[in-house]
Amino acid sequence: MLEPLIPTTNPDIILGRDPADPVPGIAIALEVDFLFDEAAKRFALEIVKIGKSTGSFKAHEDFLEWAKGQIASPKWGPTSGFNNTAGKRKPTKMSLKYKKPFYLLIKLSDNWNWRFSADGAPLSMDSYWSGKGVFQDAYSFDSAGALVTRPSPNITCKNAYTIVNCDKAKETPGSDDFEARYNLHVDLVEDPSDLANSPYIPLILDPDVRWPGGDGP
Repeated sequence: MLEPLIPTTNPDIILGRDPADPVPGIAIALEVDFLFDEAAKRFALEIVKIGKSTGSFKAHEDFLEWAKGQIASPKWGPTSGFNNTAGKRKPTKMSLKYKKPFYLLIKLSDNWNWRFSADGAPLSMDSYWSGKGVFQDAYSFDSAGALVTRPSPNITCKNAYTIVNCDKAKETPGSDDFEARYNLHVDLVEDPSDLANSPYIPLILDPDVRWPGGDGP
């Protein structure tokens, strides 16, 4: 009898932010895209743009205001260049490195007929991190930058955020090495011009945050 396969990542819910926790001072914005190379028969999901907030957030509302502005008028900076230094496993083109707690704002490219999940949270974490405080909050934004707490098939959300505390992802005290795996929950929408009636296919995509390795500021 065959044993059931254990998934590489077991998605688990990301709990809401604890108001007693300090607010991360910065935010990192990513745009992700599907890339095709027909000649090489290659299909990939990659970070194509990276931006970073300026100044320091004093309250959660400061981040929400910044996110609204970033969604309305994205500001992107240079990427640091992909670093394939291995951590627990070789990083993917979706790996992001950062050592301090931060807001992670993810934008889905406008090139495709996809959106964040209409059936639940836009992001989840590997169940390994449950209860460890590595991730907090998982909400999407509508096209105007308003927070969406009740997803609906009638809303297209191309942006979502979570809070990542990399220090809590370190398994060896005193070491900088960590790997915090999370998931994007997206829908492939058959007809984005008719959201009320269009069928859609839910997908779970699995990138990570890590050090060493990854790509980011």
